[in-house]
Amino acid sequence: MSNIDHFTEKFQSKTFEELNQIVQNPDNYQSDAIQAARQLLNERGQDEIKEQTKKDPVETIDPEEHNYHIPVIPRTFRFIHSVIDTILIYFLTAFSMQVVRIGDMGFTLWFGNTGIVVDSGNLYLVFFLYYFFTELILHKSFGKYLTKSVVVDEFGQYLSLSQTLIRTLCRLIPFESLSCLASPSIGWHDRFSKSYVIMQSDMESLRSQENPHADSRHLISDDMIS
Repeated sequence: MSNIDHFTEKFQSKTFEELNQIVQNPDNYQSDAIQAARQLLNERGQDEIKEQTKKDPVETIDPEEHNYHIPVIPRTFRFIHSVIDTILIYFLTAFSMQVVRIGDMGFTLWFGNTGIVVDSGNLYLVFFLYYFFTELILHKSFGKYLTKSVVVDEFGQYLSLSQTLIRTLCRLIPFESLSCLASPSIGWHDRFSKSYVIMQSDMESLRSQENPHADSRHLISDDMIS
């Protein structure tokens, strides 16, 4: 069995997006692996055209004409964002706690020590307000300024109020930040709100792509559109 046949058999279980990742990252794979991935992509494309023809002989869709690329940032950038935003949130929380404690003195006299409850609630409130307003108004948290990244929807447009709200609420899920460690880096707060973090320089490229057809695919990768 040749190397290409070996990789072809090995890649049979991979999805269209996974095969596309191999083709788009030639430096990370052997040439035989890339060739096998291309052959499988071509074969699957032809099979889908045949299936579509059977269902609708009047209109067929060429998958290659309806693919569009969403170049999400790599997970190393997400880690940088997390570190910077976390530091800012704790600074803001520490400041706001001093203000809250001054106003909380009366409650403490009546109900005893409420420090832990108040401090925890204050931290979550600052966390929520920080991400909600920065990503709704500025379309990026302050950590994203360092990497020149921005939060958009699948068409490269800024998020709506509801998308931003869902995105922020999902951040409150315990250990949610670990979901960004996958590659490509798509966290739960991205998936549920149908949002993506891309480079600012890629916005126009994403907006200029053809509006996706209902049967088109999102080709999500860590690669930047050149």
